[in-house]
Amino acid sequence: MKILRFIGSCVIVMNNISEDLLVEQRRKNDFANHLQAEVLSNSLLDQVVKMHQEGCWISEIMYEYEEELLEWMELVEFTDIIPEYYEKSFQFKIEQKTVERTRSCRTFKENWNINTDDFGIILRDSFGRFSNTLTKNYPSAGGLYPVLPLVYVFDEGVLKGISVKGCYLFHSSKNELILLKEYDEELLNLVINQINPSDRSLFSKIAIGYAIDLKRAITKYRKRGYRYALIEIGAMCQSFRETLSRFDSSLGEFCFAGFNDNALTHLSGLNARLAPVTLIQWFGERNDI
Repeated sequence: MKILRFIGSCVIVMNNISEDLLVEQRRKNDFANHLQAEVLSNSLLDQVVKMHQEGCWISEIMYEYEEELLEWMELVEFTDIIPEYYEKSFQFKIEQKTVERTRSCRTFKENWNINTDDFGIILRDSFGRFSNTLTKNYPSAGGLYPVLPLVYVFDEGVLKGISVKGCYLFHSSKNELILLKEYDEELLNLVINQINPSDRSLFSKIAIGYAIDLKRAITKYRKRGYRYALIEIGAMCQSFRETLSRFDSSLGEFCFAGFNDNALTHLSGLNARLAPVTLIQWFGERNDI
């Protein structure tokens, strides 16, 4: 890889390809960003950025659990929302299913690692593009795919064949990992403090991250595009969960948003204003089997 840079809100990757193709790729991306600048209102972008930032944390949990809140949580957790008034109901003649363990797993084995190509298959099946349609395993409004799938490698031994710790971007068209930010020990400690500020520890040695390219998300659909991007993150999480389970039933994961948003995004090599990390999905070999 020769060049990795940001043009507008788009990540542009320059590999060892022919000079003509490189120039054409650059021209296409420059023109796309020029058109985006023409049609995207800066005031609209500012509104969406402000709306997103209102939900960001800058320290540990920025509110306290009052006694009434804890009591309310006990009453509503694991319950369904049913309207008090409705016209009629129809009962299916089926029984509730049971599971041996919960789908989400929060504890993982310490010594677990995975082969690079096996992990590549998981990423491809979760987030990769189909070569004949250029679509992916999950839906995206308008085929825009504004959510960036990230891979956090916190230990040099967890991903066989890749010894560099850091934050990577999964290139869904080429099935490759692009290093956005390398972590030395000092940076890694900073990441740990920001990704899990309550405990200052890692749930696993590897995780998936989801960052929204806000410009791409709202250029076509305006404010509604932000909603579509959040929906897409949910679809991506489910795609990764199902792929992980099919690949190896001993693997597990859980979703996590208890991190300091802007600090983690910056430590991921991304622009905290334009490409905020919005969700983390920890995974590994289950320790609850």
